[in-house]
Amino acid sequence: MLLAGSLPARAQTFTFNNGDLLVVFRQPGQPNLEVDVGPVSQFLNVGPAIPINGFSQTQLQTAYSNLGGLNWAAIGTVRGTSVYGLPINTLFLTNPRSDINSPTSPYTTLSSFKQGAIGNTIATVVGYGSQVGAVPWSAGTPFSALTNTTNVVIISEGDASSYTSIAGSAGDLANNFQQGDIENPTPSSFANGVTRSDFYKLAPSSGAAVYLGYFEFNSGGTLTYYPAIPSSYTPLTRLSVAGANAVLSFTTTNGPLYDVQSSTDLVAGVWNTIASNIAGTGGVLTNTDVGGATVPQRFYRVVLHF
Repeated sequence: MLLAGSLPARAQTFTFNNGDLLVVFRQPGQPNLEVDVGPVSQFLNVGPAIPINGFSQTQLQTAYSNLGGLNWAAIGTVRGTSVYGLPINTLFLTNPRSDINSPTSPYTTLSSFKQGAIGNTIATVVGYGSQVGAVPWSAGTPFSALTNTTNVVIISEGDASSYTSIAGSAGDLANNFQQGDIENPTPSSFANGVTRSDFYKLAPSSGAAVYLGYFEFNSGGTLTYYPAIPSSYTPLTRLSVAGANAVLSFTTTNGPLYDVQSSTDLVAGVWNTIASNIAGTGGVLTNTDVGGATVPQRFYRVVLHF
């Protein structure tokens, strides 16, 4: 006898590879939202901003009715085998800004042994393979076959495999990282605005961690990564006069784009773009402001972007 009907869909298995980056969200009394955002190598390069599209608004809204009082962080480690040219026990951690416009002080790197203990906590959360964490999901989780995928899991904070259960609720990775809270809390009422966390690479050593850029999470539920621009990319400029024209020369790096802007007042003036999207070549480029030398005063600047 043939019976017509359907079976409930099964959630896909959350997977995580060595050297991937995990973004975690948690809110007291609510489930954890854990997102594998892919290889950390993509966050090591200078380039345009990276929208973190690994999770959807549906998944975020399934986990949380509002975004107030939400803690978030990005964590990663290299374990067992070197990947992307990174030493074993390299860590990747966020550092929340108390003032969104003021960068944080760099973390201090530690010995491979000490960073290995921190990395072990991260590895236990992500499981590196067939399941979330080191133990199977408890009954009732994952929440939904629709919201849980190979790179996203919504899991009860009380589940033995959750980020909260393994890493603790203090933002210090089970008391293994004692240089501050890696999690960034949103305001209790998060109707507008942004929160920002700086992102650091900690290769085992005894110096300062390397600043890579920052993540920005806004009240609309969007997460974006902004890579740092090395000081070596900063253009050096020289201004000269050729008759009635002002000629600005500036060094460039192959890859970025440059805008030339001018203003008649450094304090209250408006900067006007007189040339845009000039492709860097690695050499010195020039831009001529026709008639620029005939005005009482004019200031110039070069803006770099991607």
